[in-house]
Amino acid sequence: MSRCASEASEPCGKREYASNILINIHTLFHSIILARSLAARRSAQLTPLLNEIEGFAPFMLVLFNNLLRDSKYGMVFRVAVGALLSTIDATTDIYTLYTYWTAGLKGQAMVLLAMILANLCFQILVILAQYKSKSWKRKLWEIVITLTFLRPAVDAYRVSTNHEDDEVKVDQLTELCLNKGTEMGTESIPGCVLQCYVYLISTSDQVGSFALLSIAASCLTTGFASAMISFDMDVDVTRRKTQPRFYGYIPGESKI
Repeated sequence: MSRCASEASEPCGKREYASNILINIHTLFHSIILARSLAARRSAQLTPLLNEIEGFAPFMLVLFNNLLRDSKYGMVFRVAVGALLSTIDATTDIYTLYTYWTAGLKGQAMVLLAMILANLCFQILVILAQYKSKSWKRKLWEIVITLTFLRPAVDAYRVSTNHEDDEVKVDQLTELCLNKGTEMGTESIPGCVLQCYVYLISTSDQVGSFALLSIAASCLTTGFASAMISFDMDVDVTRRKTQPRFYGYIPGESKI
């Protein structure tokens, strides 16, 4: 007589049911990009477990969010989008600066240049503090990454691959948030405001239609950076444990 026949059919069925779902999680996960799609596809099958097993819903939420963050799909998404937006924003800002200067808007050009330099300087200060115990060769390498506007892509890659270094001051996620916060506060947001102001008060011959692309790039960079900071901080397991009243606003229900 089988084990299922010797025991109550309902508990045995639940164990087999749960086992089959967990076995297929890995295959299923690689067929989607977002955890929301995963929850929507399996909501009907997971409903009995979510309702009857205490703590199962939070467990699955943490599991799927960390799989998304650590998988190759999450890594490719972060690195590609971060590098693309960073490159576009930097390129459009530099070209806009050149446009302002050649159009006679030298004061506006100098202000925009000051914003770009302020962003780079603050990020270099973060590097010097973060890698204080490292060699100057490593510090110069990190500075080169910043000066070539590849910092967002490198930070996203390190967070996605769970890069760890015991010699640095803070973890990679905190460093990413610091750099993105610096970029938003010193360049993306004030630069967007400045370019909008110049576009409104100047003629089309002075700023050109390219100014709209630069404004859009700054808006997209700000939106992406703030969204990724919010997501990374909220789904981080350690932060959810230490500050449960603040983190956890990304729900796990399929209705989202």
